[in-house]
Amino acid sequence: MNRAIKILLLVIAFISGALSPVVSAVSLPNVFGNNMVLQQKTSVPVWGWGEPGERVLIRGDWGSEVTGTVNVDGSWKLFLETPAYGGPYNVSVEGESLIQFENVMIGEVWLCAGQSNMGWRLSATIGGEEEASSAHYPGIRIFRSER
Repeated sequence: MNRAIKILLLVIAFISGALSPVVSAVSLPNVFGNNMVLQQKTSVPVWGWGEPGERVLIRGDWGSEVTGTVNVDGSWKLFLETPAYGGPYNVSVEGESLIQFENVMIGEVWLCAGQSNMGWRLSATIGGEEEASSAHYPGIRIFRSER
């Protein structure tokens, strides 16, 4: 193979990312975020991705923490002990990067699933806008998955 072709292939490999240096940071799926609710009085699974061998520390400011390492496939899963209901709390996930979740409540987590009517919004109901404007339930959190 002549030298020009080798250089061209090397440039293409760098542009495509095949040979570029990998800068990895611990990450989690979007089910984890600010304002989330974690199930009370249990070991809550927390999972994500990172660089194989990377140390992961999860800390809840109610006094619970757990550490582990990223598997060779780049995934990790740890179980964080939660207290009885309460909050708001902060949760941090630390690896090569730091992710902090704020306004986290501890309580009952409910999974609701069904047909399309499960996604019906109160604002689309007759009198729904008035109901919504008079409702004050700051402890209720809703996570809506688009999948």
